[in-house]
Amino acid sequence: MRFGDPETEVIAPLYGARLFDLLRAVGEGRLEKGGGNIAVRRHGRTRRATVIPHHPRHGDMIFGLGRDGQLAQPVEGVTVYHAGTELDERGRFITAGGRVLALTGVADSVRQARELAYEARRS
Repeated sequence: MRFGDPETEVIAPLYGARLFDLLRAVGEGRLEKGGGNIAVRRHGRTRRATVIPHHPRHGDMIFGLGRDGQLAQPVEGVTVYHAGTELDERGRFITAGGRVLALTGVADSVRQARELAYEARRS
């Protein structure tokens, strides 16, 4: 699996800032079976769920993003991942084929995470 796979885009927000520590431990060979000395926790809650909406469109202008590539009007619990995007000559995000964007919703249940992700899609 590569880091851009949708499976990774879905689980990354669950680890929050701790993801860096986890990846660093793996890279330095410090992560042993069972987690070693790295506490693997997700946002301080025991169970969380994530969802990425499906059915991207190709060849379109992408609306609703800020200059940083995240949602112009943020939805708490949603992260935008870019894959098939690029900037046009005016600095606007446009689709560039393939998997364009992943809107990952994080919530306490799959249903709630799906609702967040689709809410972000509509914004």
